[in-house]
Amino acid sequence: MPKYSAACRALVLLLIIGAMPSSLAADVQPEIEYVYYPVPYMEGKSVGDTIAINTPLKGRHGSRAMGLTQWRIRYGQVTFDRPTIGVCRIKEVAVTCSCRISLPKLEGGDERFRAEFDQAVEKTRRHELEHCRIAVVQANKLERAFNDFKEHPCKKVRSKMREVYVKILDEGRTEQVRFDDVEYGYRHYHELRSIQSMIDAGFEALPAPEGRFKPRLNPKGRTRLEVLPQDDEALARDGIYKDKDGVWRNY
Repeated sequence: MPKYSAACRALVLLLIIGAMPSSLAADVQPEIEYVYYPVPYMEGKSVGDTIAINTPLKGRHGSRAMGLTQWRIRYGQVTFDRPTIGVCRIKEVAVTCSCRISLPKLEGGDERFRAEFDQAVEKTRRHELEHCRIAVVQANKLERAFNDFKEHPCKKVRSKMREVYVKILDEGRTEQVRFDDVEYGYRHYHELRSIQSMIDAGFEALPAPEGRFKPRLNPKGRTRLEVLPQDDEALARDGIYKDKDGVWRNY
């Protein structure tokens, strides 16, 4: 077998890497930042009530939230090839993803309470990290879409990139909501959908009462009978179904 110099072997390796399809390019690596809000110990209150009373975070429908992930996908540093006059295609683009995860931090409390608190926070942290993972998936999808970008008139190429960016971010937001609906289960999903339908019908969402996560509704002269809850058939149209183990899912 012929022997090759180290420089020759390195050149062959670079040629192989350069020939790899764009789908094999390095994944976008997220920047993850944790921030904590203080939760003072409250004697006689459960962990859930203590957090609900002290959390500054708001979820969908105005409900209180124990944890929150603010994710952001951006692109920049775009360079173009110009194979012909007036035509551009992307040569290089940097896609970034950042996640800012907010969680509660206990002040005080005995050992038993702290252990229960830490367990609840860790469960929430894993949930919020999944939101970050979904954002990373969308960032990688955006990067692949840009790598596969076709030639466009130079005057329109940036607007076309923006269209792709908005479309993929919209898909990501839908997937984030979908994950919450599955993670929190059918009952929570049904309650939030019921609340939203009542808001759509004219009810006003008010802050959740102390020690509760679910918001209240101001009837504004209306009655609950005006808004019927969704039936199983309507849920099925949204992809909600019960699996063989009796667990409600929407996948």
